[in-house]
Amino acid sequence: MLQIVHHSQIIKKNPMTGHVSHKLLGWAAGIGFVGRSTLLIHPEYGAQMRYVSVLTDMPLKASTPHDGNCGSCKACIPACPAKAINDRREDFNLQACYEKLTEFTKIPYIGQHICGVCVKNCAGLIKPDPK
Repeated sequence: MLQIVHHSQIIKKNPMTGHVSHKLLGWAAGIGFVGRSTLLIHPEYGAQMRYVSVLTDMPLKASTPHDGNCGSCKACIPACPAKAINDRREDFNLQACYEKLTEFTKIPYIGQHICGVCVKNCAGLIKPDPK
């Protein structure tokens, strides 16, 4: 059996809930770690990734969860228009984020709960320039 679950499938809005947590599936698969913004952070591309999950009963070799973290990077904190991101991901203010997203739905031609400022400002683990 094979089932594809797209990242944007929301089944409930308050609290916002999907069929599966792509973030936690990605973490468990070793793709990245959960950062201060509570997004899945890829070590090379940061939060600037889109994911889709494939659920199957096919026997596959399991990976190990990613053990990375944001380290000293705090680029998302001052960039967040909702001031929802803090030093510790456990202190992420989901309510403030959701309220700002709701505010953005009233902007002409937006109409969606969408922001992405933290995504834009997340660079993943900065690697030295190979010169």
